[in-house]
Amino acid sequence: MRSTHAQTPRDSEAPAPHIVEGTRRQRHRWAPSFQRRARAICLIVAITCSATLAIRQSPDAAAHARPVGATPAAGSALPAAPSDVRIEFSEPIDVAFSRAELLTGGGSSVPIAPITTDAADQKTLVVKVLDPAALVPGTYVLVWRVLSAADGHATSGTLPFSVGTGQVPTGIGSLVSAGRPAWWRVLVRWVELASMLVFAGGFAFGGIVATPFRRSPAVSSRIAERWTEIWQGSALLSAIGLGLTLVDQGLIATGAGPGDPPSIAIYRRIVFHSTFGTAWLIRIALFVGLIAVGHLVGRRGTSATWPWVLGVVGGGGLLLTVPLAGHAAGEANRTVAITTDWLHLFAAAVWLGGLAYLLAALVESSRRATAEVAAVAARVVTRFSGLALCAVCALLATGLVNAALHVSGPRALRSQDYGVTLIVKHVVVAIVLVAAAVNLLVNRPRLRSLAALGELGAIGRQLRATELVVAVELVLGGAIVLAAAALTELPPADAPLATDVAARTIVVDRHAVAGDLQVWLLGRLTGNPDDRFTVAVTGADGEVPAAIQRLIVEASVAADGASDLTTDRFDAQPLAGSSNSFAFPAVRLALQGVWDVKVIVRRAGLEDVKGSFSVDTRQAGVPPPRAVNDAWRLPRFTFGAWALLALAAIVSIGGVIGVRRLPGLEPIAAGLVLTMVALIAAGFTVSAVRQTIPVTVDTALANPMSGDAGSVQRGAAIYAANCVLCHGAAGAGVVTTDPTHAHGSAADLTDRRSRGERDGDLYHAVTNGVPGSAMPAYDWALSEDERWDVVNYVRQLQRAAGG
Repeated sequence: MRSTHAQTPRDSEAPAPHIVEGTRRQRHRWAPSFQRRARAICLIVAITCSATLAIRQSPDAAAHARPVGATPAAGSALPAAPSDVRIEFSEPIDVAFSRAELLTGGGSSVPIAPITTDAADQKTLVVKVLDPAALVPGTYVLVWRVLSAADGHATSGTLPFSVGTGQVPTGIGSLVSAGRPAWWRVLVRWVELASMLVFAGGFAFGGIVATPFRRSPAVSSRIAERWTEIWQGSALLSAIGLGLTLVDQGLIATGAGPGDPPSIAIYRRIVFHSTFGTAWLIRIALFVGLIAVGHLVGRRGTSATWPWVLGVVGGGGLLLTVPLAGHAAGEANRTVAITTDWLHLFAAAVWLGGLAYLLAALVESSRRATAEVAAVAARVVTRFSGLALCAVCALLATGLVNAALHVSGPRALRSQDYGVTLIVKHVVVAIVLVAAAVNLLVNRPRLRSLAALGELGAIGRQLRATELVVAVELVLGGAIVLAAAALTELPPADAPLATDVAARTIVVDRHAVAGDLQVWLLGRLTGNPDDRFTVAVTGADGEVPAAIQRLIVEASVAADGASDLTTDRFDAQPLAGSSNSFAFPAVRLALQGVWDVKVIVRRAGLEDVKGSFSVDTRQAGVPPPRAVNDAWRLPRFTFGAWALLALAAIVSIGGVIGVRRLPGLEPIAAGLVLTMVALIAAGFTVSAVRQTIPVTVDTALANPMSGDAGSVQRGAAIYAANCVLCHGAAGAGVVTTDPTHAHGSAADLTDRRSRGERDGDLYHAVTNGVPGSAMPAYDWALSEDERWDVVNYVRQLQRAAGG
């Protein structure tokens, strides 16, 4: 037999006759339709967004206190010791919880004054050297750790430089050290986020989704009990998370470990004199208020509407405190970042937080598998599916905005821990969407049809199948929140990427007369540590002179930026198998400047003779690495890329329609079909991306070189000297077991994508290097015309390869 109530699947239809008149009047007074509730929630979101837009912007900030400049620059070779070292950060720093130490290359500490910030700029850390004259020639490293006054995150790193050696320090480290967070710290954040989402999402579920349950006498009391149990459990975990977060912030601020807790005075300063403390106090106040609202729900009964609305508003405010003291608070566009981050959390609370309550409601319903209960459960699943669909759309939209704010470009996405974690998070989201689609396309309509037919056995089985899918969603949702917790502890991938700068090749070919001898000074300086100068000595007529006992080199220079004259005297070493050729390391003339080099030839029984040379090393040596901003740019889509994208769309839409219309398809089979559809669509999408042509900011530049035989020949010589090691003689790339040169297909200049790039794009790569790869910038080493010559030669390699 059909149940009368089972024939009323829509909210607008009349209730079943067995509902008492008092309940009818109460529902008429307090419970508006689902559409009106949805509009009310949208209005609440709009009001909260408007309030968020009133937050004062910080246009020059960035998540985490990132160094944006330093004096001296990291990797500098200084002629003289600096009186102080300054690092400019992207946002103000809390000097009370920041520290720095200046170390020699051997690890000894150099005396410095207490660190301060610049009086006119709280973003600049100043480290004053107490006795600069005590810094003997050598390598030095400033090890620093600062706490952001904007978002409460700690950043650490090193700033290496050398004094009086003329050599760029190597093997010391980078300016920023982005260490991975401890597992327990991510776990603490996960407990806080997960419990907060369930705690805040309970009001949206109870006020919007669970209305059919609240109207059904068959399950209303038991559903209310399950809701209360879950909500109280999440409240307890939220309280624990709030406490642990404060404890952890103290550890972050001081850099201490769990076994060395900070003092009460430190926590007092954090709570009452920091952005984190302000947001934490607001969170505590809203949490207490929501506890009171939950108590009102229990006293007034779940049929009243206004406590649920109040809970949704308070829950939104509670979630707003998270971005106020997180990465978003330190972004350049603070308003947009906080708004999108909050909407992201709110949507996650509605969807992922509501899953816990939905699962409990379905479990309770399956215990009373009647046609009436099935009809009510179907209506609840329908409501939740619609609301969750809106929440998922909001999650995807705000997730894209957050990714654009926190990830500077595609290379940062692939190479930084933050970007990789973000990719993993979205992969899990895609899996959860498959489970959600099974509920939406299979379980929901089947529940409604079984309720109409009144088949109790089938109803019970279908409810249990729906429970299983929701349980899978909930577990995967926990994994998503875990990835989000890791993202809150990782520095965003929005910092500039380091790019090596190729050294300029300096050719030295000097000749001087030294008494009755001819002296040649030869050298090819490439910036490598094994560079050397060669000295050849001949007689006036070119003959080999009598046995030379010693060849002494006296060198002096007033290096750039130094007032004192630097002098050196040493013996050049004879070359094996030659009595008139000598060599000495180029590092002897490492300081940049114009050297006065005197070569003294000493022979037995003869007076010393001296030859003088002027050697300019101002453009020699390896420049320090350069920070290059990664950027998102829309690539050029080829016909093949558009065709593959169209196939991905056709497969996705066709798969959804097919699952929706296939009769009798079981949930597990539907999940497998949708998974295959998602994998095929993803494969087409990835292939489409690989078919696109990358675009740079210089894509519109026209090649000023004609590409004639002379230009190609010059480019071939430059390519052979600088590029063949990684790209190979034919330009197809080199794959070796050497980890520093195992570039694989990334170094292939003859593939389809490289052939599709414009001359300006290739010129941009040669000029600026490729951030995050072994490709250095050649704008220092090669002239503009030489770089265009290289582009012309690469084009010839592509034509030879069949392009």
